[in-house]
Amino acid sequence: MKYLILLAFVTIFVVSGISQTPPDADPVLQGSTTYKMPQSAIDAEIDGKVTMAIQLDKTGKPTKANVAAGPVWPCSTNPKKVLEDLFANLSQEMLKLQFFPAIKNGKAVEKRHLAVFYS
Repeated sequence: MKYLILLAFVTIFVVSGISQTPPDADPVLQGSTTYKMPQSAIDAEIDGKVTMAIQLDKTGKPTKANVAAGPVWPCSTNPKKVLEDLFANLSQEMLKLQFFPAIKNGKAVEKRHLAVFYS
């Protein structure tokens, strides 16, 4: 009788442990990445921190990427074309990344994620 009660307790404990919902989590980049700024941006003295807003689907695949903040360039210049090219290049590179998806209430969800790069 003691063994039967103990077995029932262990079974309930194990089954309830398995059914627990995993904690909520933000997306996580799979592996690592580096970004090499195009020579035209280097020549225009564009540098600093760039924050990218990346929209991720439920699988962690980027579906859209835009520059949210940065970079900087010399005050006496207006490298509009170079910046447009840089932003387009950055966006294309972000779409090549793969993330572990965000988790909410135990399920993978779409999420907007911010990634920061330094030059």
